[in-house]
Amino acid sequence: MPIDTIIDFPCRVKKDLGHGDMRAGTKTLADLVRSRERCEEARAHASKTRLTDDSPIRVVRTLPTGGQVERTATIGEIEAENAVLNPHVPVCTNCPVNALRRPFGCIAAVAYPIPKPAERWLLDRVEPPDTIGGALCLQHIADAAIDGERTREYRTRGLFGAFPGLDRDLPNNSFDKPEITGDELFQPLLLSNDKIVPWQALHMLLWFGAIKLDDAIPKTAEEASKLTRFEPADRAKRAKLYLGTAVADAGIDDLRSLLKTLFVAWVRDVEILIDT
Repeated sequence: MPIDTIIDFPCRVKKDLGHGDMRAGTKTLADLVRSRERCEEARAHASKTRLTDDSPIRVVRTLPTGGQVERTATIGEIEAENAVLNPHVPVCTNCPVNALRRPFGCIAAVAYPIPKPAERWLLDRVEPPDTIGGALCLQHIADAAIDGERTREYRTRGLFGAFPGLDRDLPNNSFDKPEITGDELFQPLLLSNDKIVPWQALHMLLWFGAIKLDDAIPKTAEEASKLTRFEPADRAKRAKLYLGTAVADAGIDDLRSLLKTLFVAWVRDVEILIDT
């Protein structure tokens, strides 16, 4: 299973799928999108594996009471279930929180195992300690007493490509921290909480130099504080997402999608739900 991030924006799609219950509709939407992508992957490999409509695949369903169960069904059965999404595509495509610019783009998945190049890419994006982004990142690790243990537990289950995890040397800094590790970085980003609120999304964008103010990445506390004072209506006008040059790597693309999700959630002032 991947880690799903869902921009928690109230919409007609979620309301309809949950029969009036927005939270239930969010879970249903995530399940349907996940199983649809599973079918698409299977279809893409059909010529090699000789899959047919009757071929079985395993999918995950969220229970109304919480928790998840895996079940086996045929591709044809799953695609028939997913057809309930089709009428919602036009509305969803034009949704203001469609971060990925595709149907149901409020949902972004980080697939396991997280590849070693993707982990390195994210580590290399962390801003230097003497900038506001790097300082916020190291301060959060210190304040939250993040030790990376949760991430290391995921590694033992084969959910990261690198074992042991990667690290990056840091220059001398006021935190007396010689390095930052992937274990420390992924724990607050994806593995510690069930949601990210807008101010946290902004801080994380600053960690990775992924936001620009008037075409420049904020480097000082004064520059970053301007972002915190913007009303939602002004955020998209003054701030821009910055991801650097795209790389043809599925793992890195997942993390780029995560940063897109953080940016849109901050701009629209809504929370991100995390389903691990």
